[in-house]
Amino acid sequence: MRVIDADSHIFEPDDLYRRFAPPHLRHLIPPKPEYGLLEGSTPLGPRDAGRAATARPTETGSAEADAGHDAGARVRDMAKEGISQMVCFPSVATSVCRYSPDVEEAMLAAYNAWVVDLCSGAPGKLFAALTVPLRDTAAAVRQIEQWAQHPAIVGITIPTRIEGMNLDAEHFDPVWTAAARFDLPILVHSGTARPPYPIGTELQGDNFFLMHLMHHPTEQMLALSALIGGGVMERHPQLRWGFFEAGCGWVPWYLERIESHLRSLPWLVPSVKSCSQEFVLARSFFSCDPGECSLAHFVRTLSADSLLYASDYPHWDSSFPHSVRLLSRSETLSPAEKEGILWRNALRLYPKLASALL
Repeated sequence: MRVIDADSHIFEPDDLYRRFAPPHLRHLIPPKPEYGLLEGSTPLGPRDAGRAATARPTETGSAEADAGHDAGARVRDMAKEGISQMVCFPSVATSVCRYSPDVEEAMLAAYNAWVVDLCSGAPGKLFAALTVPLRDTAAAVRQIEQWAQHPAIVGITIPTRIEGMNLDAEHFDPVWTAAARFDLPILVHSGTARPPYPIGTELQGDNFFLMHLMHHPTEQMLALSALIGGGVMERHPQLRWGFFEAGCGWVPWYLERIESHLRSLPWLVPSVKSCSQEFVLARSFFSCDPGECSLAHFVRTLSADSLLYASDYPHWDSSFPHSVRLLSRSETLSPAEKEGILWRNALRLYPKLASALL
């Protein structure tokens, strides 16, 4: 069976920014990139309850040492997992928003050139999400126009918010318009303990357990609420949206909660005309964790048509090389539902990928 990994990650080498920055922007690149990562090393509970944590988890979710930045090593790992095609997302490049907008533009221009070069090492197998500087939407549109028609680029990844602006802000409309023009989906992906710092970071006591546990789902809830409540999905009905790395169990009850609040508080969401669950699900896709106990509930409550297989490889919390097997052996999903999650739905989210496979 074909398997499409809708959300994998690369590891950004420190030297990529200087090597791949456009010449006219190279002078803006810092000598060594700093991403503002929080250590998260303070343990929960009484300080004498056990040994102190020392650092973030070590990234060990791959068999090949260079798989985070080498196409050949990555393809060998894909074969071990049984993955046919893989969409590559950044690991920390979205955190260059901690720099000034002109530096962010230069660094993301370099990142996009580098990830396209990486994918060129395995054409037809490796694809990438474009990463754009959202504070300067004119710069973001320039990046989209430069790379949208490259065969490796299949979508645009964005954080859940930026600099005090949620995704309903009119500021982002040029990005939505450009994405729709090139038929590229918007891929919403948060991070943990790094800029743009997620909800509640300052309340979580520098504890990576709390941060990683809470950041992805709460940020995706905020993003989905803003896109629906701000009327963005209705203003851009041709766009498709992907929501990643938060599991899927929260989606059925949260969509129900959003619908309830749209009915109860209409004066606070004046841009919403008629945004039903069916409308949202027709253009929205959610990654699931392979062994997630709520997977069957999502399918029975909504359907399998909005679910995506996503490995999170090679991050420390991925299930490599067992994630495909965990999902394909599920006893609660039909063969057709497994096929949809493992690859057919990804082709609907990523039409350029579908075209590349013809």
